[in-house]
Amino acid sequence: MKILIINPYYFPNMQGGTEQVVKLLAEEYVRVGHDVAVLTGDSPKDKLQKDNVNGVIIYRGVKGKFVMHPEKGNQNPLLIKVKNNINHRHNIPVEHELEDVIDNFKPDVIHTQNLYGFSSTIWKVAHKKNIRVIHTLHDYWLLEPKFKKWAQNNSKYVDCVTAPSAYTLEEFQHGGLFDCTNSAVVPNGIPVNIEYHKRIVEQKRSRSDTTIRFLYVGQLIEKKGLLQLLDAYSNLSTGTAENLKTELHICGTGYLKDNVLQATEKDKSIIYHGFVDKDGLTKVYEQCDVLVAPSIWAEPFGMVAIEAFYHGLTVIAGNTGGLNEIMQNMKVGRAVDPTVDNLVETMKYYCDREHIIADIDSLKEGILQYSINNQASGFLKLYKQ
Repeated sequence: MKILIINPYYFPNMQGGTEQVVKLLAEEYVRVGHDVAVLTGDSPKDKLQKDNVNGVIIYRGVKGKFVMHPEKGNQNPLLIKVKNNINHRHNIPVEHELEDVIDNFKPDVIHTQNLYGFSSTIWKVAHKKNIRVIHTLHDYWLLEPKFKKWAQNNSKYVDCVTAPSAYTLEEFQHGGLFDCTNSAVVPNGIPVNIEYHKRIVEQKRSRSDTTIRFLYVGQLIEKKGLLQLLDAYSNLSTGTAENLKTELHICGTGYLKDNVLQATEKDKSIIYHGFVDKDGLTKVYEQCDVLVAPSIWAEPFGMVAIEAFYHGLTVIAGNTGGLNEIMQNMKVGRAVDPTVDNLVETMKYYCDREHIIADIDSLKEGILQYSINNQASGFLKLYKQ
């Protein structure tokens, strides 16, 4: 089968979790014998470039490259905002670029991911070329009023819509998008080496030191609940045992970096690692005991929780969106309303290592459902349908 995936970025231009998912999927498809190409908008030059990364053909385009991800505290120039809004609604040049790629690669199916800079009109292009389209929902921006009308008009050209969580899928269907389209929940996955997983769990359950290491991984922004976590940790009582100690490790970048640095100055048990690459993050996961993912918004999924479970951590998570579904499916850790008081109470509970051990002993029962093999198999079944 010839599969064309569309996403604004691809390795090595990794902007977030979607890029990680796309790379893992593309390489898994190649591994099991399919021909795979990816169309991006991240060409370093002013023309479409053809590349090959680990057997995946990359068409690095330029027509969707006016892509920025503004967060609070980052002011984009007005011109860039205007270009973004136009491209998100209807990007005619990228349609021509897609037609060229289709003619060159001749895909059997097109799988669209994030459409920042591309616009939903590319679904219509695929339909005109008589190619079936699957779209995966990774975020909520198509529900924004300024883009929703365009997405509603074009969603009729999508043959199947998927999301990594039932919550995300329902949000779009309740919002009037993809209401007449086939749909499915296909959870995101990661490479799972079950022997490594068993080994790291055994190492952690046999730890004898009294330091409980909490971990935050993600963007340093308000909607991730980072401010609540910092307040909770500052109020955390480590229990009655005099020799019990705690640490809070923080990995990531964002506009709240100064808040994190100020916290590290006040409390030397808070360790800020900054941006950490994949190998470095594995080492941090292996060092820590409890991931805290206190998002105050409804995450579409929550890949960080899956990674933490795989590396032998238990998890404290916000009780909304995709994160809450992961916690329910894994039946490990605690999903809470991420108020400061609730976080303090739950972190105190995990200051008892026996509670951590009881959780991680159950991890192997659920981690395989979030393997990349499982995710790829789910999509391949939909492609064949």
